[in-house]
Amino acid sequence: MLKKLFSVLFYKPPTEGSKFKSYVESEPYEEGFAEHYRTRLLPRVKYYEKKRIKALSVARSRCLKSIPIIIVLLGIIVLAILNSDSLGRGFSWVFYISFGMIGFIIVFIFSSIDKYKTSIKGRIFPRILEFTGDFEYKQNYSAPFAQYKKYDILPPFDPPASFSEDYVKGTYNNVNIEFFEARLMRGAHFKGKKAVFNGVIAKISVNKKFSSKTVIRADKGSFGDWVSGRKLPENQEVVRLEDPKFDKLFNVYSNDQIEARYLLTTTFMERLIEVEKAFGSQKIECSFYKQSLVMAIHLKKDWFEPGPITEIEDFQDDSKNLLADINSIFNICDTLQMDSEIRL
Repeated sequence: MLKKLFSVLFYKPPTEGSKFKSYVESEPYEEGFAEHYRTRLLPRVKYYEKKRIKALSVARSRCLKSIPIIIVLLGIIVLAILNSDSLGRGFSWVFYISFGMIGFIIVFIFSSIDKYKTSIKGRIFPRILEFTGDFEYKQNYSAPFAQYKKYDILPPFDPPASFSEDYVKGTYNNVNIEFFEARLMRGAHFKGKKAVFNGVIAKISVNKKFSSKTVIRADKGSFGDWVSGRKLPENQEVVRLEDPKFDKLFNVYSNDQIEARYLLTTTFMERLIEVEKAFGSQKIECSFYKQSLVMAIHLKKDWFEPGPITEIEDFQDDSKNLLADINSIFNICDTLQMDSEIRL
């Protein structure tokens, strides 16, 4: 938090000569995006660059005005701690009220920046997605979390306490795809809440029904599963695969060994690891069940967020990352031949 305050306080606006660079296509799936960026994104980029500078200026002004108040409140907190014995019960009131006021001031300082970042998603994200095909985007989304428990890849969590956003839905080669960012929580009360999953949940719906359930989990060992509270999938056997690298990274369970081996080809396993790398994931897990392949892609940070407020934002890195993410999911669809060629 102090780092963010200092970065805002000592920010230097860009010079008048600062210009946006042309988009450079570096991957086959980016072909044509440079022109798309120039016509569909660049006008918005220039608009939001002005908004970024304004939001930062407002935050900096608020920060300068608030510093004396914060110093006084910190002094009150220190004095309260030094005189806690004489204050008795009054110590708690003085301490928590002063601390709460500091928190309120910090939220107030950064509110202009938060508003700027929130407004970006609904305007920039959809324009990047336009290039990938017929996809729609919703910034605010309430996921049907309870439906995802049956896939046996998520740790125990409480749907009412969980959160979702950044929903994307569309079709690729007659395959329905949807994915969204999620934070799954465990514990119903504020003090008892714990984040057990941060990342993206992706669902690929196919036009054939799997006769079994095949679950692919990251290999955390028995102790790791015990700590996370996850149980082994019911009525399923361990599936041993021929690929030693994949077998070392993942545990596979299924109630149909033949179908599991049919699904988990060498190419599919390579593509699954590519998805993990494209998203910059800590780990990835997935499940084939009924008519869907569901993937839980664990992330260390938010999936689609603008860069540091103190840097010029051209959304080129965001575009490259999003295109790589979606292309990796498209590759999964192609590899599984999830159209009429799939024979299950």
